[in-house]
Amino acid sequence: MDKKYGLIEKVSTSTGTGRNGVWTRYEFLMADGKKYSTFDEAIGKGFVIGNYVEMSGKQDGQYWKMLTMMEIDEKVGTQVPTIPDAKELKPTNKLMSSRDELIVAQVLMKGAIEMSKGHNFENSQDEAKYMCECIPELHGVLKVALNQLNE
Repeated sequence: MDKKYGLIEKVSTSTGTGRNGVWTRYEFLMADGKKYSTFDEAIGKGFVIGNYVEMSGKQDGQYWKMLTMMEIDEKVGTQVPTIPDAKELKPTNKLMSSRDELIVAQVLMKGAIEMSKGHNFENSQDEAKYMCECIPELHGVLKVALNQLNE
């Protein structure tokens, strides 16, 4: 299986009707200018602009057929860890590695961006202030989660 990596810059969809019924094609424009698409809804709806992904697939005639896609950590080249439910977490006094601190920083920023969606800010300073207020809320949960993952 062939693997490709990239940062998603744009996500678009197109729909149509063929002899097998209605179809939806999900297209991902990567930072390097290459486009990849799939008809798989689970893949198509699972990724957004800004995700760094690893795609697995194979050449199928003139097309490259995407079979899987997963978000990975661009700098480390590993799959982004899944954080367990906060209710299951127990604090520890274990120190985090620099890699874990990097993951925490990335997840905090993504979380703050997600939390700010849907708000109408008057200017970018108000948006930045709101995002900075979100980060401490998220930070404690993430530190505990990463300590649990390292045990």
